[in-house]
Amino acid sequence: MADSILFNLAGTLITKLGSYALQELGLLLGVNDELEKLKDTVSAIEAVLLDAEEQPSKSHALKDWLSKLKDVFYEIDDLIDEFEYEALRRQVMTRNRTKTKQVRIFFSKSNQIAFSHKMVGKIKEIRERLKVINDDRTQFHLSERVINNPTVGNALRNIRDPGDYILEEEVIGRNDDKKVIIDLQLSSNTRENIAVVATVGMGGLGKTTLAQSVYNDKMMAKHFELKLWVCISEEFEVKLIIQNIIEYATGEKPESFLQMALLQTKLRKLVDGKRYLLVMDDVWNEDREKWDTLKRFLIGGTKGSKILITTRSHQVANTFDPTSLHPLEELNNNNSWLLFQDRELYQIMEQGGLKTMLSILKLSCNHLPPNLKQCFQYCALFPKDFEIRKDEVIMQGMAQGFIQPNDKDKLVDIGEDYFMELLSKSFFQDVKKDALGDIITCKMHDLMHDIACSENDMNAPTLNKRTRHVSLDLTSGEELEKLPKKLYETRNLRTCFLQYDLYNSIGSDNNFNKIFSSVFYNLLRLRTLGLQLIIDNQSVKLLKCINNLKHLRYLKIEIITYTKFFLNSISGLYNLEVLIVRCTGLKEFPRDIKNLTNLKHLELIGNPNIEFFPNSIIELNNLERLFLRGYNKVKELPQDIQNLIHLQRLDLGRNSNIEFLPDSITELYELKTLILEECTKLKELPRDVQNLINLRHLDLSNTAIEFLPSSITQLKNLETLLLYLCDKLKELPEDTRNLINLRHLSICGCKALTHMPKGLGELTHLQRLDVFMLGKDNNGGGLRELDGLNKLSGLLKIEGLQFCSTVDLQTNAKFLQRKSGLQYLQLEWNDDSFNEPTIGASDYDYERVLECLPPHSNLQQICIRGYKGVKLCNWLSSTSYSFGGMIHMEFSSCERLRHLPQFDLFPNLKVLCLHDLPSIEYIVGNHNYPCSSTFFPSLETFIISDMPNLKRWWRKGQTSTKSAQNRVLFPVVFPCLSELIIWKCPLLASVTCDAPMKSLEINDEFDVVSWKSFQSLSILLISSVSQWEFLSNCLQHVTTLQQLDTKDCPNLTSLPESIGNLTSLSKLLLVHCPDLISLPESIGNTSLSKLRISNCPDLSSLPESMGNLTSLTELEISCCPKITSLPEGIRHLYCLQSLKIICSPILLNERCNEETEEDWPKIPNVNIY
Repeated sequence: MADSILFNLAGTLITKLGSYALQELGLLLGVNDELEKLKDTVSAIEAVLLDAEEQPSKSHALKDWLSKLKDVFYEIDDLIDEFEYEALRRQVMTRNRTKTKQVRIFFSKSNQIAFSHKMVGKIKEIRERLKVINDDRTQFHLSERVINNPTVGNALRNIRDPGDYILEEEVIGRNDDKKVIIDLQLSSNTRENIAVVATVGMGGLGKTTLAQSVYNDKMMAKHFELKLWVCISEEFEVKLIIQNIIEYATGEKPESFLQMALLQTKLRKLVDGKRYLLVMDDVWNEDREKWDTLKRFLIGGTKGSKILITTRSHQVANTFDPTSLHPLEELNNNNSWLLFQDRELYQIMEQGGLKTMLSILKLSCNHLPPNLKQCFQYCALFPKDFEIRKDEVIMQGMAQGFIQPNDKDKLVDIGEDYFMELLSKSFFQDVKKDALGDIITCKMHDLMHDIACSENDMNAPTLNKRTRHVSLDLTSGEELEKLPKKLYETRNLRTCFLQYDLYNSIGSDNNFNKIFSSVFYNLLRLRTLGLQLIIDNQSVKLLKCINNLKHLRYLKIEIITYTKFFLNSISGLYNLEVLIVRCTGLKEFPRDIKNLTNLKHLELIGNPNIEFFPNSIIELNNLERLFLRGYNKVKELPQDIQNLIHLQRLDLGRNSNIEFLPDSITELYELKTLILEECTKLKELPRDVQNLINLRHLDLSNTAIEFLPSSITQLKNLETLLLYLCDKLKELPEDTRNLINLRHLSICGCKALTHMPKGLGELTHLQRLDVFMLGKDNNGGGLRELDGLNKLSGLLKIEGLQFCSTVDLQTNAKFLQRKSGLQYLQLEWNDDSFNEPTIGASDYDYERVLECLPPHSNLQQICIRGYKGVKLCNWLSSTSYSFGGMIHMEFSSCERLRHLPQFDLFPNLKVLCLHDLPSIEYIVGNHNYPCSSTFFPSLETFIISDMPNLKRWWRKGQTSTKSAQNRVLFPVVFPCLSELIIWKCPLLASVTCDAPMKSLEINDEFDVVSWKSFQSLSILLISSVSQWEFLSNCLQHVTTLQQLDTKDCPNLTSLPESIGNLTSLSKLLLVHCPDLISLPESIGNTSLSKLRISNCPDLSSLPESMGNLTSLTELEISCCPKITSLPEGIRHLYCLQSLKIICSPILLNERCNEETEEDWPKIPNVNIY
């Protein structure tokens, strides 16, 4: 793998050495001849590398030769970088002509001669080393070919045979996957004779094993007349695949010299007129033409024939136009453990199966182009299970030169393509996305991480001179003094990430600057540097030595300290392309930031003390992305911001004092993304916003915008318009329909908005529309606007249904059923201020309106609010409609509703919320429900609140509703229920549940039939409970509690001593308990890490046993005026990080005050608020 990267590096160097910019500077300095000779030498060695990289086995000497060559190639890269640095420095010095003396010295003849002489010397030295290396190659006879051993792909073919029968018990954790794939194979829902089913997942997940299990299933033998299996692996050669299919079917290997026409005839005789199953295992082909060619030879099978392919790449799967695609996920923890316990696993490992598994995974790496291999290897730098930020890892790849430029695309866009390619091939997983579906972070699978480390020597026990990338964490107590020695042999480092915590590391702060300065003085070849530091005010001098890192492209600094002016010390980093700084103590913007002329990405976030942005920013002419967030005192942008002619992304979020934008901002013609979220004083946009012709993303969320300029509708390329929480926005522009490329429109929380503009239905590309609002008196667009928006996905909330008549709906009946991408539907009648809908009670029928709004069967969540019908619609209560994927249901403020849905129609329901349903007496109104039924087999969260007439679960004969037994909530089993919340249900007398509950929240005084059924509780929230016995009985049985919240509990004078039995209790909240006098000493037996006591006016002291709470990190005492002192034991709470004392005047002003020194000595080193 490393050799192909080396060959690619040689090509990159040749390109750089021949570039016009380098030749121009070389001509000025008189070194062009030497550069040309160096280029020729590299070109000669590049040709030899073609032979070296094709050798499947390499001697130690050859590997050492290649390593030495790599060292020199990196030195050449640094040499070229010095020329580029010199060119940039000349540009800066020319521009800063105010320093005339310095400029004269810089451009003096003696200065140029000195630089030229130095560079000539370096070039000659490198050429001499290259000559030695080139001469040494003769001993390896690189032009000769070593006898080929079987390739990894061929070796894998020998172990991938469906005849190796798989026992059912060996297919652990894949029963659901197998069932899905079998159903897809047996399905006849296809127009063509053959259909393709693709199974996609990273190497090692068990795709082949699963395919074998499906292939050997008895149902497959009954359904298909012919079953075929072929392993594709590395090469997708149509002729070879046909030969293998024929050999598998007949047992005879066709002669290799046979023409394609004869092979085609043999294949068609096999499949014509038969329903067949063909498994194509481990497919890598992305060439559509090759697949089309093979497909033509297979179409003779009868209808219902299937091709099952397994692949690691979604892109490969899409090449085959699958009728169905099934992604294979990782096994959960339980199934992984079962697999590990399987005794056969040990036999597999003993027989070399683990090596085989790693070979399978390495096969994925072998298919990567050199640049992608480098990016993949680089990710080994991050710890396992680390969340890799997509944008940052792309910029780091740019800094290292891994991303190959082209003539038409920006480097960051090419990097995005690289990332998506690696993701599609399952090198990354656990992707996290934002609300619009854009990827933010991902992780690398542990096995993939191991492979990346092994290929990159990042798991070497010690650092050495060939270490190129390193990440060091000094936050866990490692001695700072050992750092220089550790990095002494790593002068060739190109990446360094360093975490340091002054207060948790061993060693004195006095040595901090000295040690760090010595470290960075040696690491002069760094391209990427990331610092995450917790230091004091004096330690920031270390950043001055960073100014010597002339090759630095990427610098990220995160500092927790009170810092001032330090960024002025990095103004000499002319090669710097990315600068990310997060430090709340920064007092002033860097004065000489204009010197960073190569900067493309500037991110300065969270500096509330800075009062203005300097005009020097606008001199950063190469800037493409600018992030200036969280400047609460800044009121305006530089007036000449239009000078940032290459700016594509401008993020000004959370600048709460900005009231307007300069008109010049509309001259940023390359701007694609403008983010102004939480600029809470911003009232308007510039009039000529239509000039931003490339704008694709505009975020105005939580601003004071009242109207959008009509010119905004001329932004033909706009794809995303976010107006979330713009509560002063009164209307959308009348011509919003002209935003023909709009895909995301968010208006949730726009309280002043009364209707939607007409013509919205013409925005046929719209994918996200979180709210559609019906206007009064037919003002604005009606529901018919939604009819053509069939690409909508995610959430859709329809407000103002009280303004919709059944006549209007009948013309567009069932239009929601065509929106298969909708996952969450919210239907609201917002007529709280009206007795009846404004169109007139005689014309309005709630039940008929709801009946006309059935969604697609893919719906996963539904919420119905403000509905005033007596019963629900047929599509929620009838077996005629299927919502098998429904996982969340909410019914709220439906004052007349008497009947809830038949919940056994939703077996996958996980969350059920019933709120403010005053007419509901029984959850189930059907007399015929059997008492032994298991309702909600998947329900995890059940919320019941404000149901004053709820009596019990179901209506049961003529039993008196006053009977305690008749008022028990759960006489049935909920096997998965983990969270239960019950509020304001006065007729509900008691609660019992056999489910393994984790969280319970109740108010009022329920009779919990058996606290023993809640023994697995982790969280208990109690309010409006006045009896001490209730709490005492609870704490005696629920000993696994980790969090206990007690709120609004009058008459509660003390906590039971049994709280000491809660040894796992880590969080305790006591809020508004007006009669609470004392806390028990047994509280010291718990494991509290957070204790909050608020609004307990009669509590006069804290127990001395608090000194035993050695895990306590947060303590808050608020509105407890009778507490006059802290217990002596508090001085032993060494883990305490935060102490908040609020509205407790005696304690705060007289005792816990550094000047009075009453309780001050008791307080450890914590932050006091």
